[in-house]
Amino acid sequence: AYNAISVAQAGSGRPPWTRSCRSTETASDILHGIDLSGQLIIYTGADGNIAGESTMALAKANASLILACRTSSKCEKVRQQIVATTGTMALVEVEQLDLSLQTSITDFVNRALAKHPKIDVLINSAATYGTFMTHDNLVGAMEVNLLGPALLTHLLLPALRGHGRVVNVAAAAYDPPFISKSTTVASLSAVCTSLNTTLNARGGYYGLSKFLMVHHALEVAKREPTVTAVALAPGVAIDLPSIPNWAKHALVHLNYPEWLLKWLPEAFQHFIKACTTNEAGLESCPETLAQGAGVIVAAASWPEVSAYSGSYYDFDTKPLPDDAPNAYGRWTQSDPTCMPRQPAQMDETLREAWYDEMLRLMGNAVNPVHDVVDRIII
Repeated sequence: AYNAISVAQAGSGRPPWTRSCRSTETASDILHGIDLSGQLIIYTGADGNIAGESTMALAKANASLILACRTSSKCEKVRQQIVATTGTMALVEVEQLDLSLQTSITDFVNRALAKHPKIDVLINSAATYGTFMTHDNLVGAMEVNLLGPALLTHLLLPALRGHGRVVNVAAAAYDPPFISKSTTVASLSAVCTSLNTTLNARGGYYGLSKFLMVHHALEVAKREPTVTAVALAPGVAIDLPSIPNWAKHALVHLNYPEWLLKWLPEAFQHFIKACTTNEAGLESCPETLAQGAGVIVAAASWPEVSAYSGSYYDFDTKPLPDDAPNAYGRWTQSDPTCMPRQPAQMDETLREAWYDEMLRLMGNAVNPVHDVVDRIII
């Protein structure tokens, strides 16, 4: 059964959650008045569209940044733009990181820790829709979006413990593909090591990887009591020309006749459907890239987040009827965001075992107890 997504309750000594942000607010709006001097943030996929807005806003708030990209030259362009725009005197470094290659991840960690034994925030943002097979013989979307970040996080934990924060940029996966009561560690492993044609035909790899990224953060929070780990969904954000939010809302919500709708560009049709169904309650839809970046910088910077480790940040989400039109699934969202919510559920025993399996797939098994048990059983 699909349940409405509610604000996570305070409790266990947590103070009440009192902050939020709206789809109309940009990353710079949310960081206004916040000084991140002395904070070192690693941002993967830093050449991405939303990432560019996030890193720019973080630099304006005086954060030090390590921009990690598969292609270093792309991150170098981002670095130059940040320095030219902000005039920041804080550190802004570029590092090569290919999350589809285990050796690249370990090399990156070795270089980063040699220079920076203390890291304040890791933002796992890099992602791909691609279902190519990587050099590690894993499905691209699963290694880049999930398994690679899991290994990266694990290897950076010594520099994060006691003070640090892990922020997983996920997606609104409330009807996660492939996940059911019969899902096992073996079946999840199988869709990583070989292409599942049924899942791929439905475009489900991206959604599955992002759903599992949410639960990776929850498991890190459970295992690492001195590290804050959270996940979030940035919403539907695209590169838009400057247009007032009210005008964009009016344009998207016009009652287009069917014959006219068919003549509109396919991408525009998609966003009309998304913004009038799944995102119908957002004041700004689609969001600009700077607006989509808002929840990311909030999760990375707000002090209150530390008391809510193991939480998921998203808009208020409610179920849609099974037969209701939708672009992404049987749910609909409304403002505000930047609030801890209850994500779609995953069996806790499965989540725990899957965490260990992810690291095993990436050549870094971490639970010798499980290994001993396996040998005894065999």
